[in-house]
Amino acid sequence: MLIWPADPTYASQWDGRSDETFRIAIVSTPRTGNTWLRRMLDAVYSLPHVVEGDVAGFEWSRLPQRCILQVHWGPEPDLLARLEEHDFRVITLTRHPFDVLISILHFATLNTESEHWYAGREGDERGLQLATPSSPEFIGYATGPRARLLLDVSRQWAARPDCLVVRYESLVEHPGARLAELCRRLRPAPEGAVAAAVETHRLEMQRPNTHNQHFWQGTPGHWRRFLPEAEARTIAAVHADVLAAGGYACDPDPTLTAARAEAVWHALELASLKKECRIAREQVLRLRQAGLEDRVVRLEAQLEAMRARLEEKTAAVAWRRLRAAPRKLRRWLARRLPGRDPGAG
Repeated sequence: MLIWPADPTYASQWDGRSDETFRIAIVSTPRTGNTWLRRMLDAVYSLPHVVEGDVAGFEWSRLPQRCILQVHWGPEPDLLARLEEHDFRVITLTRHPFDVLISILHFATLNTESEHWYAGREGDERGLQLATPSSPEFIGYATGPRARLLLDVSRQWAARPDCLVVRYESLVEHPGARLAELCRRLRPAPEGAVAAAVETHRLEMQRPNTHNQHFWQGTPGHWRRFLPEAEARTIAAVHADVLAAGGYACDPDPTLTAARAEAVWHALELASLKKECRIAREQVLRLRQAGLEDRVVRLEAQLEAMRARLEEKTAAVAWRRLRAAPRKLRRWLARRLPGRDPGAG
């Protein structure tokens, strides 16, 4: 178990309460704002936090008296019993399932961390690394058992009367009001703590300093830029109950073509991979200056994987564009790019 240290900003407000039990569990579908909310609650209450992928072998006895637990797991009997036994207040976040799926697709471009979500039940996201929102690989995943399992996490928790529900779209639009409302239901916050937490954890401030594709876009309704109508309807037919439970609509842009959606997707993905490489390089320099060579070795391996993925993605985009080019241009380029058939695939 890895316990991350608490934000010290308001730590003095909680002096003398270290023996007082105050535990929060954020238990939601991945990519619904879990990390963002966890960080803001940590800033308000100065709570150590634990992010766990598998609760089956979780060491509950090692938890601090004051902490935040983040996990992607459904309300199964054993977990419910453990949360009650250890006095957790449970929060779940809901988000439009299409935005969640698009965010998962983006996350899977570079990361294998998702294999720990729900302890890898019903598979993983490795098959999505070169997929696009309208590709058969993504549609198969989005309508398959793995996506169903993950989307059901928030839906099932939100249906429980003892669970505090936060709607992601509302948190993005009114972060101060939603966080203050949540804190009133949890425990009175120190004066000014909510406003300070929101200010220092604005989404646009999180993105430049966070690796691993967290805080990618965060814009509600982002899926409409990537999912053509036919693909959106196909996914909606499988997850109609999830859409209905959250009050979400399947209202795609009827003018969006698959070609346009793919072009926008590739542009954003390439920009994101370049940003990830830049952040990783800066982190390597900082760690080396601090003498943390063991972490440098791990991060350099990640950076090398990022560079390889960027090259692979860049090549894939180039050949897709080439296949869409007029025949004479394809032949001209093919003579200058030996070893590949631009009309194949």
